[in-house]
Amino acid sequence: MELTFLGGASEVGASCTLLHVAGHRLLIDGGMRPAAKAGQPRLPDLALLDGAPPEALLITHAHIDHTGALPLVASRFPHLPIYATDSTRVLTDILLRDAVRIMEQEHLRPEGETPLYDAAQVDAFLGRITTVNVQQAFAPLPSVPGLTVRFLPAGHILGASMLFFETPEGTLLHTGDISVTDQRTIKGLDVQALPQADVMVCEGTYGNRTHTNRKEEERKLAETVQSVLARGGRILCPAFAVGRAQEVVLILKAYRASGQVSTVPIYLDGMVRSVCTAYHLQAHDLHPNLQRYLKNARRPLFADPDLQIFAVRSQDRATLVRRTDPMIVISSSGMLTGGASPLYAAEIATRPQDGTLFTGYQDEESPGAALLRAQTGDVLRLGEQSISLACQVARYNLSGHADAEQIVHVVTKVNPRHLILVHGAPESLEALARRFPRLHVDIPEVGSRLVCTARSSVRPLSARSCAALDLSGTGTALLREGIPASAACPGGADACGSIGLLQDRARGRTAHLPAALPERDRAAPSHLAVTSGLGGVGAGAEGRPANRTAAHGTARRDGHPRGRAMEGGDASDEPHTARPSPAAGGPAGAPSGGDPSEPARLAKLA
Repeated sequence: MELTFLGGASEVGASCTLLHVAGHRLLIDGGMRPAAKAGQPRLPDLALLDGAPPEALLITHAHIDHTGALPLVASRFPHLPIYATDSTRVLTDILLRDAVRIMEQEHLRPEGETPLYDAAQVDAFLGRITTVNVQQAFAPLPSVPGLTVRFLPAGHILGASMLFFETPEGTLLHTGDISVTDQRTIKGLDVQALPQADVMVCEGTYGNRTHTNRKEEERKLAETVQSVLARGGRILCPAFAVGRAQEVVLILKAYRASGQVSTVPIYLDGMVRSVCTAYHLQAHDLHPNLQRYLKNARRPLFADPDLQIFAVRSQDRATLVRRTDPMIVISSSGMLTGGASPLYAAEIATRPQDGTLFTGYQDEESPGAALLRAQTGDVLRLGEQSISLACQVARYNLSGHADAEQIVHVVTKVNPRHLILVHGAPESLEALARRFPRLHVDIPEVGSRLVCTARSSVRPLSARSCAALDLSGTGTALLREGIPASAACPGGADACGSIGLLQDRARGRTAHLPAALPERDRAAPSHLAVTSGLGGVGAGAEGRPANRTAAHGTARRDGHPRGRAMEGGDASDEPHTARPSPAAGGPAGAPSGGDPSEPARLAKLA
């Protein structure tokens, strides 16, 4: 079982992984870097597919950092079967069409980039998606019945799924993006229902964080909204169109119904409008509470004029921006990088009675981050205008990702022999790796290739049968420079099972890490670790470093410089580290979504 990371490794963005198993190749996701820095490619390294074309494509969820490159992949491989849940297909349709619109607008500007793909390519890609029900085992390659996949609910956004592979070479769970905590729109993943797997590829966005209590964050948001309305102000909530905007609408509806927030008009603008419609139409994937509401109340979930919640028509936007009476606007983009939200922000930011309230991640170079860092009176550029900041600015954590404690619970239940951490900043992934001193943990980089041998296919090792290892006390490896452990094993490579094969073909170095060590020896497998390429070794708990594996050779650049961040890329929900607004202050709450029944399992991995 071999995994190649084309993107999304030691970073957040451009998630794309090639799985080579049982002689076949499956591609998992193909995202874009929505807020690529200067000189950074927007796409994953698709050149790594040269000579190794995928035979099927599986999509974990719709966010642009997981789907933004897929029209190119589909064009390049016109006969590639593509699989996703129905809700993922619906949301991907909306997000990719918006991406095309943004690229076309950028192309019209001086020195604008050539669009990566066009609407016709998006149409062709979407038309080839085969929708699959969650929990339904299927063969992505009908000619290979021994290779099956199940989409398992991930709890991140509508339709988001983990991928569970059962193969002749063992089992693999790829998490995609996950959330354990129930949201108002969808339920979190069910930790107790997770299968065990030999190999686990797990996101680590919040590997060094513990979330504040979600209900407490909702309460703080509602209190700030009411305080702004009470002084006659207007409120802008810039929000990611998929997931976050719908959460904010339902929070405000609940607090209005309880009388804690005044009943003023709520306006939905930008891509928020079409995504709210999609959420309503995909009710079968919503939280059971919302399904009961739709059945019993027979009312719209989001835009509902009878409750003073309106979808803004484009022709009415200019008039609405100029209005000064109390109201709430929820609009994309969430980082004020485009869409309708910068138009409202430029007006609202100039009045001290108004407020701009963020609920999601802000890229450090985004206008939203600049607004959070700014002090009253600072001059900022929002959209096409320069303004002097006067309004209240605050941020609240309504994350759609699991935090570090929750990830530990998930990994403990899956109980993998080999854990691979992706989708996170290096410091987050290294902090998370230190929580698993008794597991073999890899932190790949873009271009890394890992070979994993599943426990079910590994023959037990002993000190007598393997000359490469000394298991008599400390588990110290007698691995010579440049000689793989399996080469020194009298039984050959098959007898010396490996849990991870790290290669750097440029240097010709290889190391096999033993899979069948006794428990006491697996606690310190770092003696066998050989890192390759540019990767360093992170400090590990009890002296156990996580293996940092870098690219083979030099990753290809796609030639596209940094462009405007696209809406729908849930790059991360990580709280901004700049000055917090006083309205967003307060002590951190207890972590939410944890399972108190897990301490015994945690002790095994801690």
